[in-house]
Amino acid sequence: MGGYLVPSDARKSPLERESLCRRCGACCYQKLLIGSTVVYTDIPCAYLDVRTRLCTVYERRHEVNPECLSVEMGLLRGVFPADCPYVADIPGYRAPVVRPDPGLLGEALAELAVAELGAVGWTGAALPVEAAGEGGA
Repeated sequence: MGGYLVPSDARKSPLERESLCRRCGACCYQKLLIGSTVVYTDIPCAYLDVRTRLCTVYERRHEVNPECLSVEMGLLRGVFPADCPYVADIPGYRAPVVRPDPGLLGEALAELAVAELGAVGWTGAALPVEAAGEGGA
């Protein structure tokens, strides 16, 4: 992922950093890592109110959802959108891809599968649970 240096804003107190957040909710969607590219999905965190774009468990978010990233981890992993105030001072910041074309996503996943797993002929379709070996070897 990103591995970006933390800008001077990240050295502020948590409360000062939080004041930078516009409450857009973009970073609260599930992400995929394809190669070195972070890709947003259309799947919101279970605790994101998509109408208000606010976390419903904000004060306890790291306890309730261990996958919820702190600002520091989000910066290190490059998960904030390009227009996010958290990344405004990071030269060359590479923002996540937002909702890519499904065909391109399928092609990227297929290329990744071939490169990483040596899979041939993979279509990108999910296997039914039974075919994936649920409950057995």
